[in-house]
Amino acid sequence: MYRLHRNHYRAYMVGGAVRDLLLKRTPKDYDVVTDARPNKVKKLFRNSYLIGRRFRLVHVRFKDKVIEVSTFRKMPQVEDNATGDLLLRRENTFGTPEEDAIRRDFTINGLFYDIRDFSVIDYVGGLADVRKRMVRTIGDPSIRFREDPCRMIRAVRVAARIRFRIENDTWLAMGEYRNDLLRCAPARVLEEIYHLMKYGSAEASIRLLHRSKLMETLIPELAEFWNHPQDGNSPNTLLGRLDELQPGNPLRTPPLMLAVVFYPLINHQMQSLKPGDDLRARVEKCILPFTQRFHVPRRHLDRLTQIFIAQRWFQPDRKTRKRSKSLVNRSFFGESFVLANLRLNRDEPLWREQCNFWKDRILRSDISDSEKRNLADLMN
Repeated sequence: MYRLHRNHYRAYMVGGAVRDLLLKRTPKDYDVVTDARPNKVKKLFRNSYLIGRRFRLVHVRFKDKVIEVSTFRKMPQVEDNATGDLLLRRENTFGTPEEDAIRRDFTINGLFYDIRDFSVIDYVGGLADVRKRMVRTIGDPSIRFREDPCRMIRAVRVAARIRFRIENDTWLAMGEYRNDLLRCAPARVLEEIYHLMKYGSAEASIRLLHRSKLMETLIPELAEFWNHPQDGNSPNTLLGRLDELQPGNPLRTPPLMLAVVFYPLINHQMQSLKPGDDLRARVEKCILPFTQRFHVPRRHLDRLTQIFIAQRWFQPDRKTRKRSKSLVNRSFFGESFVLANLRLNRDEPLWREQCNFWKDRILRSDISDSEKRNLADLMN
C-alpha cells in the first residue's frame, strides 16, 4: 500500500482482513484495493503476476504470503432479458471506491482501511454489523445471490468462522435461491466447499450448510444422514475432530476433507457389502453423483477411493501385520491414517495399541522426515 501511495495511487486494505482486525482476530490473508489498473500494479511489483479472466487480479508475493490486489470496480450494467438472468459473468468494469464497496458481497467485508490517516472507511454500514455480529448482504439479497449464487456458501463460511449470525432477509433469500448454485461453474462451487472445511471451522460450517438447506442442493446424498448419527462416525463428530488438525498441516488435502464428509455415507453403504463384492466399485458408485455434479478432478477421486479402501487396515482388532510396511510407503497412507485417527476412538486401548504399531512402522519407513513429523503429531 505504501508503494502504491508513493506512486500517487490510492490503496486501501479491504474485506475480511479489516473485519478480522476489528474483531482482534488474525486475518487468514490480506487484500488490497487501488485505483491503479492491473497492468500498472504489475509494473510496480516485479514479484507479481496477473490472474483471472472473470475478475482480473494481481497477486503480489511478499515473503511467505500472497497479497491479492484488485482495482476499484463498479457493478457492470446487466441488460434485461426475458429470463430475468442476473448472473454476472465478467466484473472488469472499473469504478470509484464507493462503487467498489457497494458491489461487494457482505457489509462486514465492505470496509476499507486507509493508511494515510489510519481510518476505517465505511460506505455500506459494515461497522454497525460488526458490532451486531451479523452477516448481511450489501443491498437486496435476492439480487445479490442471483448475481453470484456462490455468495450463499460464503455467507455460511463467514458466519461459521467468526461465529456471527446471518441476517433474516439474507437467510430467507438463501433458502429461496439455493438451487441457483447449480448454475455456477462447478469448479468454483467445489472450491467454495473446500473452503468451508479449512480454518478450523469445518463442523460449524457444514452444520450451518445443513440448517440453511444448502446441503440439500449441494450434497443431497449426505443431507439425510446428518440427523442420524451412527456411533462416533456422524458427519459433525468427524468434522469437529478435523478442526483439531492444524490448518497448515499438509495432510489436510481436498481428498481428505471430502473423505471426512462422505465417510458416514460410505460406511453405511459398506455394511451391506458381501464377500466377493468389488469394494472400489461400491465406493466410487457412492460418491459418483457428487464428483460428477462438481467435476471433481480424477486424481482427487482416485485418492478419495484409496483413502476409503485403506480403512480396512486400521481396524482396532485387526491382527494381521502383512504388507503394513509397504502400505506406509504408499502416497495415500498419510491421509488414510488421518481419517482412521479421526473416526476411531482415540481413547480406546485397542486403537492406542494400533497407533503404537503404526508409529513404529512410520519411523522405520522411507517416507520424508516432514511427513513422519506430521503423522507423529497425530499420535502424541
